[in-house]
Amino acid sequence: MPGAVGSARLSAVKHDTDPAVLVDLVEASVANAQDYLHEAQWLLRRQRWGRAQVFAILGREELGKASVYLLMVLMPGMRELVPLEFRDHKAKLVVAEISQRVSAHMVGGTQVPGLELIEAFAGVGEITGADNLAKKRGMYVDFEDGVTYRP
Repeated sequence: MPGAVGSARLSAVKHDTDPAVLVDLVEASVANAQDYLHEAQWLLRRQRWGRAQVFAILGREELGKASVYLLMVLMPGMRELVPLEFRDHKAKLVVAEISQRVSAHMVGGTQVPGLELIEAFAGVGEITGADNLAKKRGMYVDFEDGVTYRP
């Protein structure tokens, strides 16, 4: 039975899964992220700020998923460390943010030594928590402290 829509059923990825299958999952996740970002840009041009932010954040979540699959290709031992079901949206955003920060160091031609790497991760939880909240604000009508919030 398929997993919940939007979840990466990593339990379906076995320790001996063909790396080509994992590469296909990376490519599919990146393509989906690109689609989300194009939709976000379309919404921005129409001044639909909240909804555009939702799609941009969903795109980052997909990149987080792609990063997990890529690590599983590059570091097969990593598979044992990945939770069986990678459904937590904040976790996907954390992985995307960390991947982006490490990639920025690598593209800049700098090594990422231990302390610098730790500093690069500082605040990731707060940033991704704020992104997740912003995504929800852009999707749902909320009522808090006597105020109605619309997407």
